[in-house]
Amino acid sequence: MYSEAKLEFFIFLWYPKTKGTTYVCDSFRPYVAKHATKIDRSLLELRTRVGDIVVLYWQRAFSYTIYEILQLVATQSTLASRPAQ
Repeated sequence: MYSEAKLEFFIFLWYPKTKGTTYVCDSFRPYVAKHATKIDRSLLELRTRVGDIVVLYWQRAFSYTIYEILQLVATQSTLASRPAQ
């Protein structure tokens, strides 16, 4: 029943005669207006954290040498080729 309910909700939002998106936006507008500063602060913090994580992973990815990458691939391929016990 979840899939059917989700489909009905998307049709409600999409179909122009039901004006579902207008109803949803008008319903949430007072909440968003009341908490706009907190929402903006949280989104800015999230953007900063994601940026830090991306930089960290890029640094880790470029710190590996070709030899270490080949060792990792060889280890993974030998683990995958072993039969299940």
